[in-house]
Amino acid sequence: MLCGDVNFDGLIDVVDTVLTKQYIVGLIPFDSVQLVYADVNHDGLVNALDIVTFKRHLLGVELIEQIHHGFDWSGVSGALSFVIGNLISLIHFIMLNPVLFLGLAMWVIGGCISFFRYVSKF
Repeated sequence: MLCGDVNFDGLIDVVDTVLTKQYIVGLIPFDSVQLVYADVNHDGLVNALDIVTFKRHLLGVELIEQIHHGFDWSGVSGALSFVIGNLISLIHFIMLNPVLFLGLAMWVIGGCISFFRYVSKF
């Protein structure tokens, strides 16, 4: 999302400027996300100085600085692919070796039970 894109249409345009003006004069409310994206001069307030920054951006005099807000999703797809790939491999292993898998599972469960019995003595 772009800082300055208060209507979340993917553009910073005159509509965002008008909406911000309407918020400043009390005609419309902004939610907390819109307030963050309307603060285009990054001073922590949404006021007339932001309108000046909007106008300078629209005229091409000064671009609105884009500051990252929120969670960075860039690595999620790779991590998800890794998890799904390993899950598919596990399912494939289980289908090809059900007896071996059950033996391994029983061994792990038995080890966990023994561990908890040992720990519970203390």
